[in-house]
Amino acid sequence: TLALGTAASVTLLLLGGSYWSSLQSLTDATPYLVQAALSGAGYFAVAFLAHQLAARLVMESERARQGQRAATVQKRVNELVIESLPDGVLIVDGHGWVRAANPAARELLGLQESVPISIDLKSQVGWTSLAQLARTSLGVGQPLEEQIRLEHAGQGARLVRARTRLAQPLGAEG
Repeated sequence: TLALGTAASVTLLLLGGSYWSSLQSLTDATPYLVQAALSGAGYFAVAFLAHQLAARLVMESERARQGQRAATVQKRVNELVIESLPDGVLIVDGHGWVRAANPAARELLGLQESVPISIDLKSQVGWTSLAQLARTSLGVGQPLEEQIRLEHAGQGARLVRARTRLAQPLGAEG
């Protein structure tokens, strides 16, 4: 509304200036009035296009906010589902770093619940078979399943049936 009002005001000023100058001189005012009218039409066109772009930007911004809210809700739902699974679930990136683990996986690996996850599978001595399975699965690009041996300091070894599933990479890290 402000842009259209400004375009109308400028157009009226241009037309008024052209008419006033035609009254002051005895020349034909038609070229000046046509030039003012075309300039005013251009101002209206620019104002209308700016309005259309602003409306589209507002619509896309709202759509992006809705998508972000939906993704947040989906992430929370996924976290709740993973937390309640009786199977241990580890989220491992392409570099072998554990990004998330549910309580069952923490128990299998002998990790405390309160400690945040930031573990390099390759650096854990008793988890070399788990790291090798993850590396092989990523290398061949296929899910794998095998029985592996996990060793814990002070607890002994534990045989575990491990399955890998590949997810689509998110962002630059994958």
